[in-house]
Parts: sequence; structure tokens; C-alpha cells
Amino acid sequence: MSKKDLRLVQREAHSIKGASGNVGALTLQEPAEQIEIASEAKDLVKAESFVAKRDKQLEILKKKLTRPEANHHVSSL
Repeated sequence: MSKKDLRLVQREAHSIKGASGNVGALTLQEPAEQIEIASEAKDLVKAESFVAKRDKQLEILKKKLTRPEANHHVSSL
């Protein structure tokens, strides 16, 4: 991630934050929000510090969504 990418990072983090909130994936929403805040402040180091957490939570969400019982309760995310 470079400084010139911070605006794009901020927009993408905002989109992930909103989408994850819409489906109740609050553990994904939190690091996305932190990335958004840090990128708005032009704090590249802080933004990058939340990327691994976001990626981990995204993988967890993907696994939950691909389980057969995932079609029953989205609120368990």
C-alpha cells in the first residue's frame, strides 16, 4: 500500500465496512472501519496494521457463508 493509494483504500474500506454491517459481520466491520479512519488520517502504518485482521475475518466469513447451514442464520456471523 502506498500513500497515493490511501484514497482508494479509504473507499474500499468504507464499502467493506458498510457491506459487513449490512449482513451483521461485525468482526469484519471493525477492522474495515479502522482502516478507513487511518487512511482518512493519511496514516499508512496504522491502516496497514489492520489489514491482516481484516483479511483473517474475511476468510472466516467466507468459510461460514459456504457452510450448508449458513443459509439459515446470517445473524450468527
